[in-house]
Amino acid sequence: MKLRHVRAVAVFTLVVVALTGARRGGGGGCDDDHDSSGSSGGSGGVDVVETTIPPLPTETETEGAPAPGAPKSSAPAKSKGKVTSVKGEVKIVGCVVEKTGDGMGTITFEYEVSNGNSAMAANYEGTLLAVDPDGTLRANSFLIQHQIEPGTTWPGEVKGSYVVGPGQKVPSSKSCKVGDVNKTNVASRG
Repeated sequence: MKLRHVRAVAVFTLVVVALTGARRGGGGGCDDDHDSSGSSGGSGGVDVVETTIPPLPTETETEGAPAPGAPKSSAPAKSKGKVTSVKGEVKIVGCVVEKTGDGMGTITFEYEVSNGNSAMAANYEGTLLAVDPDGTLRANSFLIQHQIEPGTTWPGEVKGSYVVGPGQKVPSSKSCKVGDVNKTNVASRG
């Protein structure tokens, strides 16, 4: 949600609370704790509730902040033992192409992530691609594997969709490959 929308919702909420909270049991705006007849107690109106709304964050405080519900990534940990690069640690082990009809279909990317570190766990985030021999991107999907312990291999699969355009054929089961992948070393849990 953009900052201006957050501000608008906060202002609207404040106005509603102020307008509905200002009406007391006597039915007349901002009167005291007694009605005009001199008897105590109200006639069941809304009581005033004081609410403190914290200040909204400024533009600079929200830049780079993760979206609500986004996965939280750990800060890179200091390396201990052997630390390897991401090259060769993510491999395609299967590429299943399925036709769903009307020139569309899905590709299932089957992969393995092998953490070559000796002491550090790692988080892997990147893309898997289906690319025609001429270099045309046909489908892609995101790879997210967190906390892969050192020396272990973790299998996974994700799906991507493709469309057969004019002059194109269904992608080949040999078209899957690993795109850009980032590896972040984190403290091992074990």
